[in-house]
Amino acid sequence: DTGDVGALAGGPNYSVDTEGSVWSHNKKKNGRGIYVWDKEGRKLKPQLKKYLQVSLRKNGKAFWRSVHRLVLEAFMGPCPKKMEACHNDGNGKNNNIENLRWDTKKANRADAIRHRTNGRGEFAPQCKLDNVQVKFIKRALLLSVARKKLAEMFMISLGTIDGIAQNRHYNWVDSGWDKYFLISNNGQ
Repeated sequence: DTGDVGALAGGPNYSVDTEGSVWSHNKKKNGRGIYVWDKEGRKLKPQLKKYLQVSLRKNGKAFWRSVHRLVLEAFMGPCPKKMEACHNDGNGKNNNIENLRWDTKKANRADAIRHRTNGRGEFAPQCKLDNVQVKFIKRALLLSVARKKLAEMFMISLGTIDGIAQNRHYNWVDSGWDKYFLISNNGQ
């Protein structure tokens, strides 16, 4: 199946298929000397930025478009207001129409957390603590263990411990005891 993405991607010289391949079509003369669009075209090689993107041209100017948006626009229509392009499996390289949908920003962020592609917490390259350690720290704070002692124990800064105590860092990790205790912001 090939859908025309001409109007949104630079004219009738581009098309996209349901698998996420984007094609460039050139004008050429047919047997009667009339210019027509080449139906076979040339498959464009996408580049990986945050997502797969292809370089298109319109009125002589090049611009980049995300392949997943081209597929959705071609087969599902324009992006509805306040919606984003979402990958059902969390794989930004899988641009098959069956893997794509328009959805809200909130749903897209929830997907990123579920697929562990959001780059926060223990999945971020610069992370010093995993969620189990953070849960331990939160519970220790509830039991009034000194913040300085916790910082030394986990070889992290006192500022990080304070951020955990004040729920500025790792606020998605629950101690499991929060309903029974209040964490003091005074520190020890």
